Amino acid sequence: MTDLVPGAFGTQGPRAQQQVFTLGYEGRELADVLGAVRAHGIEEVLDVRENAFSRKKGFDAASLKERLSGMGVRYVHSAELGCERASRHHLWKGGSSDAFFDAYRRRLSEHPRAVEELVRWARASRCLLLCLEREAGRCHRRVLGEVLREHGFLVRDL
Repeated sequence: MTDLVPGAFGTQGPRAQQQVFTLGYEGRELADVLGAVRAHGIEEVLDVRENAFSRKKGFDAASLKERLSGMGVRYVHSAELGCERASRHHLWKGGSSDAFFDAYRRRLSEHPRAVEELVRWARASRCLLLCLEREAGRCHRRVLGEVLREHGFLVRDL
């Protein structure tokens, strides 16, 4: 994980059951995503796309970082928590969703430090995992949610 320092913009202290939010921006405007960040009191956004690039205006890493920073929200990109391009394309071409999720679980097992940092980061701040796919159940955020639930987090898909 690159440049991941939990709580850079402050933390709210321990919670009985911390929430982690996830959001896919597909079909949404930047203003809607920023509104959701504001409405849910998000302190840090973790971009879990393999490549933090988008053809959709405002959703590339530099633009997101600038806009979120202006709101007092930290932006971090974690390529290690992203889903590999080949897996995404296989699924988009009609491949098995079970095979997709299994491949992503294998990827996570190859990056245990990134998973450990994700859990530490989620404990330290009110955070949101950001990706393209709107439906979390069809996205690798589903597996990240499973991991976080195993560590006691309540995961809410927006």
